[in-house]
Amino acid sequence: MSTKTQLQVMGTILVLAIIGVVGAYYLRFGHCMNLGAATDPGDWGAFGDYIGGLLNPLISLFAFYWLGSSVRLQVQQIDDSAETMKQTALHQKKQAELELQSQELATINLELTAIQNEINYHQSFLVTWLEQSDPETAHTKTVITPGAHPMLLIDAIKAATAKIEGRRTLQHSLIEAAKAYRHR
Repeated sequence: MSTKTQLQVMGTILVLAIIGVVGAYYLRFGHCMNLGAATDPGDWGAFGDYIGGLLNPLISLFAFYWLGSSVRLQVQQIDDSAETMKQTALHQKKQAELELQSQELATINLELTAIQNEINYHQSFLVTWLEQSDPETAHTKTVITPGAHPMLLIDAIKAATAKIEGRRTLQHSLIEAAKAYRHR
């Protein structure tokens, strides 16, 4: 039953109770006993006690009903708020996990970019050295390495190739780590 309907029912009951109590008093003392209107304040006090004695329990019952309804409504609202807060906390936790994964993937991406740049850097030296190399002079020709150290061409080519291979191995392990995020 809606609150408006409950108020209408209680209002109707209260009005009928007032009419019934006053009507019963009038019938008993006014109509049956043929008493006139009271002029003594004590008689009016007794009438007030009579009305209060009969209607106060009904009004108190309605007050307790509304108090109980109010408490039930507050408990329901607290339960709803608690559930909403749980859902919000779960959502925030998932959001934080996704943000962490995103940051970790961004870090892997930066590492991959740095490794690719390093591979390209060493490949450019390797290409230049290979273009300048002559198989007969590779063991005697000296070149300047990326670290600005003189080195035999054949040794520089081997070192650059080893560096590139090492970086490619690291690159592949980072790619596998990034793929693992898809399966989380």
